[in-house]
Amino acid sequence: MRTSLFKFLLLTLIFFACDEKQSSENIGDELRGNIFELKSTNFDQTKTIEFKESTYTIYEDGIQNLEWFDTIFPMNTLVLNGKKVTFQKANDSILSGKLVTESGKIIEIQLKKRKPNWSEKSLYGIWMTKRDFEIRKGNLESNENQTLIPIVEKPKDSDSSDFQPYPILIIENGKMTYKKYYSASESEFELIKTDRYLALKLENPKLIGASYFKIMSQKDSLIYVDFTNKIEKSDDSTQIEFSKFIKIPLPTTYNANGVKG
Repeated sequence: MRTSLFKFLLLTLIFFACDEKQSSENIGDELRGNIFELKSTNFDQTKTIEFKESTYTIYEDGIQNLEWFDTIFPMNTLVLNGKKVTFQKANDSILSGKLVTESGKIIEIQLKKRKPNWSEKSLYGIWMTKRDFEIRKGNLESNENQTLIPIVEKPKDSDSSDFQPYPILIIENGKMTYKKYYSASESEFELIKTDRYLALKLENPKLIGASYFKIMSQKDSLIYVDFTNKIEKSDDSTQIEFSKFIKIPLPTTYNANGVKG
């Protein structure tokens, strides 16, 4: 009798231990290589989070390559940048989690499998990196724009209207152009659209120093771009650069599609 009871208890323990491990592993497996909408009681805006093999990126914050891993015990717990988050699966597309801070505050987190509604047309136009946009804004406010022109030699057959004081990318239907000062270069591109990203495969990778202009998040006049030579990233080491781009108003020489007319 005692032997049978012992065997029963041992089998029960093994069952729950394996079930706990499997549950934890399932959550980690669901995250790896996928992108989610991230909501939290700790911030207002819905954000975009990508889980790679052992790191994650939050695109709207410019936070990238922070460490994460899943644990066997306690069940359904992930460690995100050194902080434990316990998750429950609400349904097939939503995970709800809770993080307890050192002060005892409970922060609720929700991960929802993303189903992006990419807009090719809204890509057409003129884009600047956040850094260049802020420099331009400051110079416009202080009226210092014209001070750049004398220090750049003007090529023959050019006039002041050709001068572009800040680096810009112009995206048209099937073509990307990079302009700075009096120089300009361009590349044809192939559009690749998936549930995870909207990518421009450049015919001339030298234009941006990468083969792909990989858009990970698109919100109004903002895009969050991964410069990479490997469009499907199974590890954490293939990203070349990450940038936030801001759309700027079109000059009168460009129509609503961002095409020069």
